[in-house]
Amino acid sequence: MSDRIAEKVFGLLFENSPDAAFVVERAHWRVVSANMRAVDLFARDHEDLLGMSLAELSYDPERDLSLPGHYEDVTFKRSDDYPIYVALQVAHLDTVEHGPVAAYQARDISERRLLEDELQAKHSALFTAHAE
Repeated sequence: MSDRIAEKVFGLLFENSPDAAFVVERAHWRVVSANMRAVDLFARDHEDLLGMSLAELSYDPERDLSLPGHYEDVTFKRSDDYPIYVALQVAHLDTVEHGPVAAYQARDISERRLLEDELQAKHSALFTAHAE
């Protein structure tokens, strides 16, 4: 596959993905590109999202999300500081325009996480009631 075809295909996948996708340059860990799902996920304007650091988007800036791989239960924050729980896939790439970058694909699992927390609370209440 030629580089031009690959760029068009991956660009199309990036824009049409059902998941949030954003690209961070690895030199300073700032967002250089984001699809519309990422804009919606973070509840920010596209222009505001570009240039933000990964630490600014994270509720746990000490957690290292720089290495390639899969991360569960990552907590990001929307513009109103509301927590967003995601499953995160990270890949490293080298580009001509931006140099070394990290591509992030974030699947929103907030609803599932809230339901799990609710189920855990109900289970704890039931266990306590049964023990009494």
